[in-house]
Amino acid sequence: MIKVNNKNYSEINNFLMSIGLATVFIFAGCKDKIDSHTAQPGIGSINGIQVVIPAEYKFFPVQYKGDEIWSNPPVRHAPGPDVPIESFSLLLHYPDFAPLNRSNQASWLGLNGGRARRVEWITVGVDPWQNPKNQSPAAWFNEYVNFIISEKRSQLQPDLIFGLSNEKISEVVAPNSQLGKSEIFYDRDKKATYIICSDGNNSPKTCDQTFIVSEIEAIARISYSKENLGHWESIQKNIAELVVSFKREKILK
Repeated sequence: MIKVNNKNYSEINNFLMSIGLATVFIFAGCKDKIDSHTAQPGIGSINGIQVVIPAEYKFFPVQYKGDEIWSNPPVRHAPGPDVPIESFSLLLHYPDFAPLNRSNQASWLGLNGGRARRVEWITVGVDPWQNPKNQSPAAWFNEYVNFIISEKRSQLQPDLIFGLSNEKISEVVAPNSQLGKSEIFYDRDKKATYIICSDGNNSPKTCDQTFIVSEIEAIARISYSKENLGHWESIQKNIAELVVSFKREKILK
């Protein structure tokens, strides 16, 4: 797990910008995922808050604290209502925010064309929100966004775009680099959302959006086609509501 604190904001930022690569690794196993009758929900806790992630939404297996997924053989903890979750991921169809299923699998498999597969899918990563200063979500997020912006050579633009402040990044990067993002967006007060998008020279053009889901003390990072940027607020709202719906007041052991 990458902990969120002042010392490693940049590490997290680089990680957020790489989330778009995740779709590559699941493609080959798509049909197996749809046909599987043995998939289990993800059960565990985030900062002591119990959650159940429905099996059909899971993009990758839930990672629990202490798991060693790269060891040989991998070390994985058995799920349980009080087992700390280090991270989990979701795959969502857009715009209905449905999980991968038989009605939308053609889009995911690319049978409806490359644009449909690119525009109609959102990947979501969720980690526990580390808040050592015991700040409010808004205060923490404001500090987080200011820190990220301070590390970039960017210029604030005069006009809002989709209700967001916009800055152009002037950093020189390799054309195919995953760090080759050229624009950042954030709400006026820097308290709700942060988005970084690729420029017209990179393909595919994607946006990575970050926000706090305070109800379960988690930080969410989502990746989607830049064509959907105008719907950022609706996307954030729907995904936040979905993630909150995984919360359970009490799970019997």
